[in-house]
Amino acid sequence: MDQSNLNLKTASTMRGMTPLSWAANSGHEEVVKALLERKDINPDKADVCGQTPLWLAASNGHEGVLKILLERNDVNPDATDDLGQTPLSRAAESGHEGAVRIFLDRGKPSNGLTRVENEQTRPDPSPRNVQPTQPNPRKTDPGLPNEPVGSFNK
Repeated sequence: MDQSNLNLKTASTMRGMTPLSWAANSGHEEVVKALLERKDINPDKADVCGQTPLWLAASNGHEGVLKILLERNDVNPDATDDLGQTPLSRAAESGHEGAVRIFLDRGKPSNGLTRVENEQTRPDPSPRNVQPTQPNPRKTDPGLPNEPVGSFNK
């Protein structure tokens, strides 16, 4: 097939979807890969509603297409559509748990744990877990009042 006269950057509908948008929307992984091999394709081009190929793949739960697009540096995973929805929020709203996990796993550190799991394995630095290293002088020095100045406990 002679591809020299194909214009793959041109939107094909009133909605402004490009061939890459259509392929991502339909979950056609091999077509997405083939289109992304071309230098004249913008993988982050939004349609008239602000929906990018990544947004469309997330909306329909096409996990393979999500992985392909998220491997690229020229795709913005936080781009919002005209209603302010990101691909992640759209995947969550549509109930695509696998797609949501793909987005969330992008932030995993090299040990394989999520940021939240890492924080749960670290000691809690909050004051309730900190043991005093020296006794409280108010309790040990009889010359100091037991209550702080201006206490409301009177």
